[in-house]
Amino acid sequence: SKDIHFFEDLEFNYRILSNAKKVSRCMSNLYNYRYSETSINSQAINYKKLSCLKLIDSLVEDINRNNTELKETSKYFVSHCLLSMILSVSKSREINNEFYSIINKYCVTYMNKIIGAKYIPLNQKLIIFMYRVSPRAVAKSIFFIKYRNK
Repeated sequence: SKDIHFFEDLEFNYRILSNAKKVSRCMSNLYNYRYSETSINSQAINYKKLSCLKLIDSLVEDINRNNTELKETSKYFVSHCLLSMILSVSKSREINNEFYSIINKYCVTYMNKIIGAKYIPLNQKLIIFMYRVSPRAVAKSIFFIKYRNK
């Protein structure tokens, strides 16, 4: 989708793989991610980064409707997107209040699905749960623990 600027590769991969007749799995590391100062991953939270949240609704809806065997795995994707946004907020200096609200809305909406998911580590569930309760406190705590010395 032209509207997705972060995690757009996930959407592409899902669309291709969900239409494939056969998928093989290779356990070798064939993907190398290169860090760049100008990449969206290194930017502060912004609307382009938040665009990945649109994927949550559309992919989860599609998976629930057409690929029931992926339901459990889709919960991990949801938590991964939410954690990426929470970490982006945490390392951002000046934050638009709307960003807290948008991410919090998704945490509230998907918390019940995430909390019982078997593939999501407990520490990730706790961060999402705590963000749901107090977004600013969680963001400041993560910054203090993870980013203050960088």
